[in-house]
Amino acid sequence: MRSAVAFLLLLVGVVLVPVAAAGRWGYDVVVPADGFVETVAPLATSPAVVDEVEDRLTTATTSRITQSTGVEGAQVEPLVRVAVRQAIADPAYARVWRSSTRDVHRQLLVVLRADTSTTGSVGLSLAPLSDVVRRELVSAGIPFADQLPTVRATVPLAPSADLARARGVFEVLEAWGPVLPFVAAVLLALGVLLARRRASALARACLGVLLGLGLLAVVVLAARVAAAEALPSLPTPVARAVFDTLVAGLWRDIALVAVGALVVLLGSVLVTRGTRR
Repeated sequence: MRSAVAFLLLLVGVVLVPVAAAGRWGYDVVVPADGFVETVAPLATSPAVVDEVEDRLTTATTSRITQSTGVEGAQVEPLVRVAVRQAIADPAYARVWRSSTRDVHRQLLVVLRADTSTTGSVGLSLAPLSDVVRRELVSAGIPFADQLPTVRATVPLAPSADLARARGVFEVLEAWGPVLPFVAAVLLALGVLLARRRASALARACLGVLLGLGLLAVVVLAARVAAAEALPSLPTPVARAVFDTLVAGLWRDIALVAVGALVVLLGSVLVTRGTRR
C-alpha cells in the first residue's frame, strides 16, 4: 500500500511539473500588469515590430495630412516616414511603448474577465506617438502640421472573440498558476519520502520530469510554427517576434527546472551506487 501511494504521488507530481512551469509562466505574463509590460518591453526594439509600427504610423499620418490639406500622399509620404523614424528613435518612444502596452494589458483583462460576448480586437495604440511625429513634421516644414489632429493608428494583436474563448483557461491560470509549482514540489517530496528505495524513486522522478519538460518544449516549438495563424492580423515576422518574446520566460523556466532535475538525478545515482558498495 505504501509503495502504491508513493508511486501515485510521484506520478502526479511528475505530470504536474511541466503543467506548473507553463502555468506559472502564463500567470506572470498575463495577470499582473507589471509582468506583462516587462515581458513585452523588448518588442519595442524588435526590427520586425519597429518596421510594422513605422509602416502603420506613416500610412495613418500621411492619410491625415492628405485629408486636412489636400496634398497628395506621394508628396509627403517620404517626409512623414522620416518624421516617424525620428519619433521612434526619440527617447519618448520607450515611454510611449510601456504606456501603450499597459493599455493592451487592460484590454486583455477586460476581454478575459468579461461574462458577455465582446467584439473588436485588442490592439496597441500608436496615438501617443503622434505628438512626437507632429513635432518632427513641424520642424520639417510640412504645411499645417501643427494643426494635425491625433492619429488613431493601432497595431491589432488579436480579435476579442478569439481571446474570449480562452476565458476558461484564464480562470484556471489566475486561480492556480502561482500555487501549482508548490503543489508539484510537495507531491514529489511526499512520494520520495514514502518510497522504500528513496534514491531510486528520486532518480525515476527526475527522469520523468525531464521527459515532461522535453514534451513541453516540443509543444512550445510547435506553437511557434502556428503563431502566424494564431495572430492573423500581424505579418508572420511580427507574429513570431511577439511569440518568441512572450515565451522567453518559459524557456528560461524550462532550462532552470531541467538543470535542477539533472543535478538531483546525478546526486541520487551517486547515492545509490555508494549504498550498493
